Amino acid sequence: MVIKGQAFSYPLKIILPANYPMSPPRIYFDMQMSKTALDSLAYVNKQTMMIEPDSVKNWRANTTLEQVVTDTSNTIAFAPPNAGQQN
Repeated sequence: MVIKGQAFSYPLKIILPANYPMSPPRIYFDMQMSKTALDSLAYVNKQTMMIEPDSVKNWRANTTLEQVVTDTSNTIAFAPPNAGQQN
């Protein structure tokens, strides 16, 4: 999945755990990014480096993958990472 906006394009990796939808998907940036860049993002878990928008942090089994993708896109668009030149 690639999130695209006016000034950014960030590939993401979304992993559905075996017990999905009882557990939330795991979402990561699928690109090289410095730890400093990731640490500056409030929506990135500093221990796991997972992207955790509200829909993932407050996971409910009836949350759809579409809701997660929309929430993730909006979260990143509101505070995109400053990872330098994007490919």
